[in-house]
Amino acid sequence: MALGAYPVDVHHTGDANITFEELGADHVYALPYRIAVPQGLDNALVAGRGLSATHEAHGAIRVMPTAMAVAQAVGTAAALLAASNQPAPQLDPATLREKLRAAGAIL
Repeated sequence: MALGAYPVDVHHTGDANITFEELGADHVYALPYRIAVPQGLDNALVAGRGLSATHEAHGAIRVMPTAMAVAQAVGTAAALLAASNQPAPQLDPATLREKLRAAGAIL
């Protein structure tokens, strides 16, 4: 669905400490379509803080470049779902990737 490359930047609750973990030399990570599909809801997709991810993962995917890539993917998925009149969990991720690549997304 989207790529991210931001290091893990976790702000801990209850204290002033921040954990900032560098990723390896190839620090790109993929965000799958399934993180935007809420369980039990056929006609909904989420982006931003609503994504299904761990606290640590949110420390890397909450930044603007990644959020914009996810938003582009979720918007494209919504358009595909509306055109095909199918529920969100049934969208073929390969079709979504194809449409995103055609629009210039780097996957």
